[in-house]
Amino acid sequence: MDFKDYAAEERKRLVAERDVIERKLTALDNAIRAYEDSVAPTPAPAPKAAPAAPAKRRRRRRSSRRNEIVRIIGESGSDGVGRAGIILALDVKGNKSAEQSVSNTLSALKKSGEVRHADGKYFGS
Repeated sequence: MDFKDYAAEERKRLVAERDVIERKLTALDNAIRAYEDSVAPTPAPAPKAAPAAPAKRRRRRRSSRRNEIVRIIGESGSDGVGRAGIILALDVKGNKSAEQSVSNTLSALKKSGEVRHADGKYFGS
């Protein structure tokens, strides 16, 4: 048997297998339809109106992280504390989003004048 004959035989076998699968699929579709017809039809849900766009609200400041950072900086006294020290004190080392939150909070505190930053350390104002 050469390759051409083998390919023709394989094609014939696959077509027959596909026909069997299509018959099974049709039988399953018929069984599902019969089941759905036997069960009481449920009314279609009423179409919902598109929700109105919510008014833009400012997000409330999460003061717990902010207060913790201010407390840690205050406890450092005149020595000050660096960003890494704050991250360790909050036990968030390795949590990228929490570390970014600390950095963002430090920037906000510095901008508002609640803390000052010098030589890589933060001090209470």
